[in-house]
Amino acid sequence: MGRKPKNQINQTQNKDQPIIEEENLVKKTCRELGITQKELAERIGVTESGLKTALARNNFSDQMKTSIELLIENNNLRKEAMKTKLFQENLRAFLTY
Repeated sequence: MGRKPKNQINQTQNKDQPIIEEENLVKKTCRELGITQKELAERIGVTESGLKTALARNNFSDQMKTSIELLIENNNLRKEAMKTKLFQENLRAFLTY
């Protein structure tokens, strides 16, 4: 079976998720959330070395991918909730003016 070539990009397809290029998944997630790889590892319940090994080998377990996807989804939902809260506050202020 052997190792996969480094330039090969693995992709995963979930019914509700777009295709994600694993090669960029960790870096993209860290950039989007403004966290380090160490913090990402802690949030998804793996060691920093385990995450770095998966990144170096471009070999992410399904559990790791799902955890990262859920972390991104949670972050996006928090942003939307904050927008909704701000809208409600602005609407309330407008209506009481």
